[in-house]
Amino acid sequence: MSSQLAHDLNDNKWRSDDITVTGDEESEVTFSSLNLSPNVGSGLRANGFVRLSAIQLHAIPLGRCGVDLILQSKSGTGKTCVFVVIALELLEAFQSTAIQVIVVCPTREIAVQTNQVINSLATHSPHVRSCPVIGGTKLKDDVNVLSGCQAVVGTPGRIKQLIELNVLKTNSIRLLVLDECDKLLDNNFRQQIDDIFGSLPQNKQTIAVSATMTSELAHFLTQYMRTPVFVRLNADNPALIGVKQLYTITEYHHLNHINFDNKIEPLIEILANVSFSQCLVFSNYQTRARMLCDKLNALNWKTTYISAEKCQSERLKAISKLRKYKCRVLVSTDLTARGIDVQNVNLVINMDTPFDAQTYLHRIGRAGRFGTRGIAITIASNGREAELLHNIIKDCKLNVEKLKHPIPEDIWKMDDSDEDFALIEKAVNLEKVNQDLPEDYEEYNPLERYSTIQIVMVWKKMANICVKRKKRFAMIC
Repeated sequence: MSSQLAHDLNDNKWRSDDITVTGDEESEVTFSSLNLSPNVGSGLRANGFVRLSAIQLHAIPLGRCGVDLILQSKSGTGKTCVFVVIALELLEAFQSTAIQVIVVCPTREIAVQTNQVINSLATHSPHVRSCPVIGGTKLKDDVNVLSGCQAVVGTPGRIKQLIELNVLKTNSIRLLVLDECDKLLDNNFRQQIDDIFGSLPQNKQTIAVSATMTSELAHFLTQYMRTPVFVRLNADNPALIGVKQLYTITEYHHLNHINFDNKIEPLIEILANVSFSQCLVFSNYQTRARMLCDKLNALNWKTTYISAEKCQSERLKAISKLRKYKCRVLVSTDLTARGIDVQNVNLVINMDTPFDAQTYLHRIGRAGRFGTRGIAITIASNGREAELLHNIIKDCKLNVEKLKHPIPEDIWKMDDSDEDFALIEKAVNLEKVNQDLPEDYEEYNPLERYSTIQIVMVWKKMANICVKRKKRFAMIC
C-alpha cells in the first residue's frame, strides 16, 4: 500500500467534475503554480500532491493572504489540504517556536488524521511540528507534547481544558481553523468553541470549513470573523457526482430489534453481489454496530467496528486496520461519518437512515473520494424510516434510485445511457448564498471576470507581497 497522502491522479481512475479545474491550460493548475515556499512545495511533492482540485485552487491563495475564509465544498474534494497548506505557509513565514495554529475538530479520529496530514506535509520543514490533543488520553501526555509544537490539532473539550490550565498558550495564535464547522457550532460544542475563541488574540485569521453549510450558519460564523470571504462550490448540488445513491425498503415491525434483523438479509445480498474494494456500514446505535460486526465475521466477512463505547486506542486501531486493508468492512456509528479519508472505500451502506440530511451527505461522502466512483445504499424499514429518507431526498434534491432485486451486474452504471457516469456538472461554480448576508459579507467569484490562468498569475503576485512583508493581506490592503 502506498504511504503517500494524495490520491494518485495518474492511476487511470475515472474522476468527476467535483475536483476538476477547467481552464485554458490544465497543466498550469498545479501546486507549483501557487508559488509556495520551497519547504511546503517539497512536502506536497513528497506526498504525491501535484494537481489542484477546484477548492484548493480558489481557497489556498486567498488564505495565504490572511483573509478570513468560510469554505464549503463537497466531501472528499481536498478541503483539509487547503487549510493545512495555509497553516504551513504561515509557519514558514514566521518561523517562531511558539504555538501559532489551532485546528479544532469535532471527533478525535478527525483530529488524529489531520495532525498526521500536517506532520506529513511538514516533512521538509524542520522547524514545524504539530501535535494532537484529544479526549480519551492522559492529560499529562498532552502537557508534555505541547512543548516544541507550532500547531495544535484537537477536540474542543481538551483544547479548552489546556487553555484554562494555562498549558496551551494562546497569545501567539495567528490562525484558528474550525474543521467541520457546522458540527462544531451545534449545541454540543458551541459553548466550548465560544470559550476557545474568547481566549485567542483578536488579530488572527479564522478559517471555517465544512461540506454542509446552511445560510443561517454562514450568518452565525461572521461573528467569529472580520469581513470573511465565502468560497462555496456546488451549493445547489451537495452530493458527490461520482456516488450512485440507492435505497431498499424492508418490512416494518413494531419491535426495533426485529426491524434490524430484517435488514441483515439485504445487507448480505449487497455485500455478495456488489463489487467493492472496502465498505463502510453505518448504524445509528452502538449496540447494533457491535452486533452487526459479530454477525458479519461469523459469515466470513472480515469486519471490525468502531463506536464511542470503545477506548481511544481501540478506535484508532480500527481506523488503522481499514487503512491498511486488514479488513474489508468497517461497521461504524457516526464517529466516521465526517472527515475520515480512506481511499479504498467505494461502498457505503446505511443500515439505519440518518437522522438528518447533513449526516446523510457526510456518510455517503466516505465513498467517491477525490472524484472517484462510489455507491451508497440506504436500507430503510417501511414507515417512519422510509419517510425520513424521503424527506432527506426531497430537501437536498437528491437523485436516489430504488435498488433492483436481484441486484444487476451493471449496478456501477450511472444511468441507462452508454456512459457509466453521464451526469455532469460544472465543479468550479461558485454559487451565491441563497439568503441575504450581512452588508460587510464579501462574496468571491473569480470566474466572472478571469480565466483560470489569469487567476493563478494574480495570486502569485499577491502571495509574493505576503511573503516579503510577512504581513497579512488584510492589514496591508
